[in-house]
Amino acid sequence: MKKRERLRRARTAAGLSQAGLARLVGTSQQQIQRIEAGNTIRLDLAMRIAAALKVDLGAVFPEVREIEEQRQRQRNSDRTSDAPIVEGVDADIRIWTLRLRLRSGVERDFVLPSADVSRFGSYMTGETRGGMIFDSEDAEVYVNFDHVLFAHLMWDPPHDEPRPVEPQEAGVTVWFHSQEPTTFEVTPEGSDPYDDQGEATTLRSLLTDLDMGAEGQTFISFLDGDGERVYLRVAEIELLEVSHASFADIAEDDPPESHEPSPTMRSDSSEAASWN
Repeated sequence: MKKRERLRRARTAAGLSQAGLARLVGTSQQQIQRIEAGNTIRLDLAMRIAAALKVDLGAVFPEVREIEEQRQRQRNSDRTSDAPIVEGVDADIRIWTLRLRLRSGVERDFVLPSADVSRFGSYMTGETRGGMIFDSEDAEVYVNFDHVLFAHLMWDPPHDEPRPVEPQEAGVTVWFHSQEPTTFEVTPEGSDPYDDQGEATTLRSLLTDLDMGAEGQTFISFLDGDGERVYLRVAEIELLEVSHASFADIAEDDPPESHEPSPTMRSDSSEAASWN
């Protein structure tokens, strides 16, 4: 995973903090931080960012050139295909939403990257027991399939306008057999999954254990914001969310916001149409 220095330089040249850019394009500061760190970005969000910074899309996200090359090869061969697969960019511009209903009656919606859409489908149609970790817009999420009553995968076209995003707090939210979740405040661990001793940080360990099925474990644990250890009974977890703010770094190089250029959504709309 390569850091996107071109994006960071374009943002600072525009006099924008990560939070300022996030407000312009309708996402969270933590998501901008993750994108600059090299995490996969949705193509429609990449277009909105380039429009907000008033720069060429390929200048800040050179990966998109490979998407166009794949599209051109598909057109030349007169065959249809799924969205191109390019490392670092989710080329499927549809907004996928997963709706889950749990045994407790809880119903939750999550926006999924397209890679997790197919992965979720394979889990649901197979013999898999236990659960799955996936990355949503605001959190890393664990769902226990033993407690799922139904799942509905839906899609919408990309949004024309940025959406307001609520500020995030670092925390772990857990649903057991109740419609009311239990929330624990945590101290942000930063984006590095390892501490100074080379050990996995406690929240990363929590998610890794759940993703591996927590084999042989009755309880899993993590440290809360007071440094006190919390234990969770694995089999009773219906749903667990770790907010992206829990993995946020403190951005020390953000400039003071001298101005905030208005996002030019026309380039987003026109380019989005060309990718269909």
